Amino acid sequence: MTEIVEVKDFIPAYTDAVQKLLEQLTNRPVKLTGTTLREIISQENTHLFFLLADQEIAGMLTVGIYHSPTGGKAWIEDVVVDEKYRGQGLSKQLVTHAVRFVKEQGIPLIMLTSNPTRDSSQQAISKIRLRTKADQCVQNEFRITHSYFNMITIRHSLPKDLDAIIEIFHYARQFMKEHGNPNQWINGYPSVELILREITNGTNYVCENENGEIIGTFCFIPGEDPTYARIDDGNWLNNEPYYVIHRMATNGKQKGVADACLKWCFEHCNNIRVDTHHDNLVMQNILKKYGFRRCGIIYTHNGTSRIAYQRTLTEKKRVIFADRINKKKET
Repeated sequence: MTEIVEVKDFIPAYTDAVQKLLEQLTNRPVKLTGTTLREIISQENTHLFFLLADQEIAGMLTVGIYHSPTGGKAWIEDVVVDEKYRGQGLSKQLVTHAVRFVKEQGIPLIMLTSNPTRDSSQQAISKIRLRTKADQCVQNEFRITHSYFNMITIRHSLPKDLDAIIEIFHYARQFMKEHGNPNQWINGYPSVELILREITNGTNYVCENENGEIIGTFCFIPGEDPTYARIDDGNWLNNEPYYVIHRMATNGKQKGVADACLKWCFEHCNNIRVDTHHDNLVMQNILKKYGFRRCGIIYTHNGTSRIAYQRTLTEKKRVIFADRINKKKET
């Protein structure tokens, strides 16, 4: 006998039960405290549901609801069923219940987050999606997304990471050649000496997946960048303190690395400049997606031209980040 209930009140025993499910949901170390769980349950727009089997907590999911100028939206996340209860269609039962709950709230858009490495979760979601289209049991617009950000960790690079970083650049060069950009990062660029210097300076970073494998790299460097002093065919958006993103690359094994990198960078600075090769249409599209504006043309140390981009946030936030950047320069 199974039942799905929304958790309205905190009970200390829930903490261990949810922790057990979290350990089956992700390989990342997640430590849930009673205080955190109590806060989650008490939040008006967060809805935690338990799947009960013979009065035991056998699964859970979370529904988050928020409103924006384009209307109400709901996220369905953290869908997990205890391993001893799997194979009975309970994930589908959980998601179906959540979708109906969202519909009852009058929310027009549902976004369902899943980890693309979990096949069972993907199958359950696909079944719900097909039934939604075929039977029209739910009239809401339905989107499937992947929780890439939750799976990627960004940290400073270490000398021991050098081989992995070099392999990433090998892959990136081949990828660019195959996508109409054969003239960027040629003649051994970036060199081992440059990579090691950036690691030593603390400006080189790596992206790791939840298994600890390095899947991407980039540089995040405080300005002023000497190659940005001259800009033709336009102007920078401002002359405030900024950071520069250089040499962002992945090994192609996992999607979402560029998204995670840019999200991380904007969490650390609100005024960012980037340049890219004229033939690097992939990078240009990524930058446009993230709201970067084309500012003009800059020139690298060897005189070759690059398209310059910048994105900056509000004036109020700019003052805060300017102080932060200046303090980092002083230390």
